[in-house]
Amino acid sequence: MNDKCKIRVADCATNLAVNGISTVIMNYTKNINLNRFEITILAGVPVEENYRSECCRRGVSVIALPARKTSSIYYYLAIYRNLKGKSYDIFHIHGNSATVTLELLIAAVCRIPVRIAHSHNTRCTRSFVHKILSPLFPHTLTHAFACGTDAGRWLFKDREFQVIPNGFSTDQFRFQNDLRRKIRQKYSLDGFFVIGHIGRFNSQKNQPFLLEIFRHAADVSNNICLLLVGNGPDYKKTTELIKNHPHKDRIIVCKETARPEEMYAAMDLFVLPSLYEGFPVVLLEAQINGLPCLVSDTVTREAWIGNQIRYLSLLESADNWAEEILNTKPLSVEDREKFYSRHLPRIGEFHIKNNVKLLEAAYLSAIQDRAEKHISSYQEDLS
Repeated sequence: MNDKCKIRVADCATNLAVNGISTVIMNYTKNINLNRFEITILAGVPVEENYRSECCRRGVSVIALPARKTSSIYYYLAIYRNLKGKSYDIFHIHGNSATVTLELLIAAVCRIPVRIAHSHNTRCTRSFVHKILSPLFPHTLTHAFACGTDAGRWLFKDREFQVIPNGFSTDQFRFQNDLRRKIRQKYSLDGFFVIGHIGRFNSQKNQPFLLEIFRHAADVSNNICLLLVGNGPDYKKTTELIKNHPHKDRIIVCKETARPEEMYAAMDLFVLPSLYEGFPVVLLEAQINGLPCLVSDTVTREAWIGNQIRYLSLLESADNWAEEILNTKPLSVEDREKFYSRHLPRIGEFHIKNNVKLLEAAYLSAIQDRAEKHISSYQEDLS
């Protein structure tokens, strides 16, 4: 398709670091039909170099903006400079609060006809700014997307929104016993019941509570250990807690991994005690790998695949969480291997190859919707 005929999309995010929103953006960017859509990613720093390289290979432009948190004025000015006069058809901003109002307002000033706000969570950290901007927010967007129903209701209230699931390559996370043997041997995990957690180290993921849970469980059992995988703003704080943990010799921290499927394979139970979640892809990945999962009841039920999730309230004590862990029996290799095929229809709902078509259709529908409204408004002016 001629470049002039392509639909031009400006994808915008606070940053393109290794986190949930960036993963979603990259999964869709790597699979969208670039013969039909021209994608430019506008993201505040930091921008993960691997993401930049992947986009470059695909012919997707990545424009690094000043940091939104520390250089706000320059961040917004950079967005304006990169949108003004560029004839974008769609501005697609990712976030979890009404703080995206300012980016949407800039896109409106730059006369971008389709302005999409995409909700990725069920709570935000900047609650005061969110409250201040909430009255203006609905007037700056033309269309609303959300990773799930709960995330949509949180940000858009009674406004209509479209759910675009956090699609990914689901077959990558199918359980493989050779990966299990490899990682368990690497970290000397043979004979241990491995409690696992993969997630960004921040207040939302609640790692300090997980360490407390593990303390109670490890007090009772000598053959359990904890495997933590991730990075983030609270990484140093969390590792300091581990240094003073009574069972620190049974806690393994893997800062980052390019092969999370290996880590899931090595685990016997996945624990996610998050304070809140929009639509946790890690929970889908863990289930697809055939893992039993123990998660807080604040996590959306939309992430359910099979019958291997148990929900527990964060009002319950760490001791009660530990008891749930101690009552969990590891699944056999055979059961984990069969989980994928047994739940293939449900798993397929999250495959990126299916969901990218949903996003493409949503883009086309939004453009058609705006064109029809423009024609209707023009006809009213004539009459």
